[in-house]
Amino acid sequence: MMVDDVLAAWLCLDEQDDAEALEDWLVRAFRHAGLTVPDDPPGAGERNARHRLWSLMEAVEARRVPCVLALDELERLSDRHAVAIVNLLLERGPGNLKLAIACRDLPDGLRVENALFLGEAELLTVDQLRFTKAEADAFLGGQVADGGSPGTGEELQGWPIALDARRREAEGSGNPLAGRGLARKWLDARLWRSMTDADRELVLDAALLDPIESGLLDEVVDARGSWQRLLTLPAVDGLLRAVPESSPSVRRMHPLLRECCIERHCRLSPERFCEIHRRIARALARRGAVVAAMRHASEGNDPDLAATILEDAGGVRLAIREGHSRLEAAARYLTPAVLDRYPRLALAHCLILTMTGRQEEAARVYARIDGLSGDGARVDDVAQQELLVDDLFVRGVGLMLRTPTWSAREIKALRAQLTDVAQRVEIDPVMRAMFEYGLCILYAMRAEFDDALECADRARGALGTRWSYLPMILDYQVGAIAMVRGQVQDAAEWYGRAEHSLEADDRSDLGPLKAGQCLFRELELERQGVTVPGETPVVPSPFESGFSPFQVYAAASATLVEMTLRTQGPDAALEALRRMQDRTRRADLPAISRYLSILQASTLAGAGRIEECERVWRLAGLPRDDAACLDLEGQTWREMEAVAEARLKLLRARRDFEAARTFYGAVTERVAERGLRRPQMRCLALAMAIEVAAGDRHAAAAHLDEYMRLCASTEYTLGLVREREVALGLLDAYLEGDADPALVRLATEVRSKLQDPDLRPAGVRLTARQQFILRRLHRQRDEDIAAALGITHAGVRYHVRKIFRALNARGRMDAVHRARRLGLLPD
Repeated sequence: MMVDDVLAAWLCLDEQDDAEALEDWLVRAFRHAGLTVPDDPPGAGERNARHRLWSLMEAVEARRVPCVLALDELERLSDRHAVAIVNLLLERGPGNLKLAIACRDLPDGLRVENALFLGEAELLTVDQLRFTKAEADAFLGGQVADGGSPGTGEELQGWPIALDARRREAEGSGNPLAGRGLARKWLDARLWRSMTDADRELVLDAALLDPIESGLLDEVVDARGSWQRLLTLPAVDGLLRAVPESSPSVRRMHPLLRECCIERHCRLSPERFCEIHRRIARALARRGAVVAAMRHASEGNDPDLAATILEDAGGVRLAIREGHSRLEAAARYLTPAVLDRYPRLALAHCLILTMTGRQEEAARVYARIDGLSGDGARVDDVAQQELLVDDLFVRGVGLMLRTPTWSAREIKALRAQLTDVAQRVEIDPVMRAMFEYGLCILYAMRAEFDDALECADRARGALGTRWSYLPMILDYQVGAIAMVRGQVQDAAEWYGRAEHSLEADDRSDLGPLKAGQCLFRELELERQGVTVPGETPVVPSPFESGFSPFQVYAAASATLVEMTLRTQGPDAALEALRRMQDRTRRADLPAISRYLSILQASTLAGAGRIEECERVWRLAGLPRDDAACLDLEGQTWREMEAVAEARLKLLRARRDFEAARTFYGAVTERVAERGLRRPQMRCLALAMAIEVAAGDRHAAAAHLDEYMRLCASTEYTLGLVREREVALGLLDAYLEGDADPALVRLATEVRSKLQDPDLRPAGVRLTARQQFILRRLHRQRDEDIAAALGITHAGVRYHVRKIFRALNARGRMDAVHRARRLGLLPD
């Protein structure tokens, strides 16, 4: 205002201000602002004193420039004569004087109704008085917009005191009253003085909650009505904000006020500070908020309470219910001394170490845990029962991470061990479901899919509808089984269902999300021959992919190699493989390292680099005869598929066509036996190319015809994309023949795709109505969409079919996924 030549006087009021004091302070405030106000004549009597206010108003009027008087904390003014002075200024003040009044309540006797009625005054709420983000940014010199201070906008929330504190911090003046010191001084001088001891204690206790929830606050301070008391305290009006998308009974204290309250609480009443934290911890634990409860227990200086909370939540079973990242977050509040006293939590620590690539450290911790040996006798002690079950789970995860392939004999032994443990101890439904899920993975890796699906069904039966995390990763596993069997629509639906569950459960970790993205990208590559246009496939760490790290890493790494080979050539693909090999060897993951060696050999063979391929084959100890290449006892179906492809490529490079035909015949038998549609089609495309290289175009054409028949049900085109030049030459003759009309249409579409050098899907154009429907496909029924649009159910179905055709989608969730990856829907 000074820059705009506006004279501004500011005055903060309190309970001691009577009429005479107020007149005196008003004169001082205006003089401080630069207004010349005549002094009272020496020896002036009471008459002149009564006219001091009139002299002030005359001086203001004579200034002939806009003048502003800011009266802060007017609610403290209790003297009726002082209030009358404010009324006089409001009703009969000079025309160039504007009043700005800040108060949490109007004092008795203040007359503002007439001014409001006539439109001469405006009433602003607390939220209207907050600085906007743009205003705060200008005040702080660009810190908010430029990201100069992380969380600035959220932390300051437009509170002037917070803004001033932040600017002083940024200036680094060294003044003890700068920054947060200023805020604390202001709170001491202005906020706390207006409260009773009981109100002050309530605010300090509430500050330990973030956010503050009504029932939780009453429970923690052990007093009904505390929530209403807090909301009606004038001193904190505007400093307790509603939390977006939360219940009205939830508030969040201004971050700077909360910080100052916590510091004051800890300094002045450390025992109560710890006790309230412990009460919060117990209350949150009862509500299932394990990590937050443990944090409060830790802040309450009670490591044993933190340990008890995690143990009561199931220890390692928290990872099963809510994900590895949630268990890892909880374990940060466990001290070394606690781990020595709580064996189940030491096992949880082992699991975390294992899933973060620190196997050697995990082995050392495991060796120190007491009570893990079982003699086969019935275990009646509940704690020992839980320990044995947790131990079985942790050991199983560690073994599967290193060796995802178990022989039939080993799986049988594991089932016997599970049965034995189940006879001696009580296994809760969550852990029973997890064991079934583990068996599901083992069977799926061996391509024993019917057994795998039975295990998945038993896992769901054990869980019921109580948990979302484990059913979600089960959906991903079942989707992966559908993918390899060529059941494309089922795979897309299972993946979509899992992703929908993940979006609905904000407690879940990001591991399954990354895993799902890898699996869906793999499916998209198999169908289209490309992933998302312009996208670089991401390979997550094996340790952040949930409970099936080999499968996810294999899918992601193979996709990356495929796209790198296509866009940058074999040398770039081999360099990407080398980097991945270095990481997995350092992490001591032999199964993944072996799979990468197979991809390396396959890449070299495809590039015709025979000697290098043979060297990698030898060093990695890859199988040397047909039967060993197709073995599913000692390797997963993914390894078998990759080895089969690599061997066919190597035999083609050697021009050993008879050996290639013999091996392909063995491949055909094995994939038919296990229902492995994807490996069948990949190897079929290679066999087609081998026959062309051998000069037998008739045999090659027969292979193409078989591929097209399989493609009609699966839409898998990657095999032909890999052998594009060969496939294009054969497709011309195929289309001139007498093939089935449906296959001719499909072959025409495939040829058109192969003729595109970038293999990019054509741009998708949707009408406004179709875009409206697309945005609601994954969360609304057709009937609801029809009601929203005012059209019939049949009309919606018509547009849905058009959307499916435009996106080349097989179902609702498939359409949603494709739309997201094409940028038509937000992620």
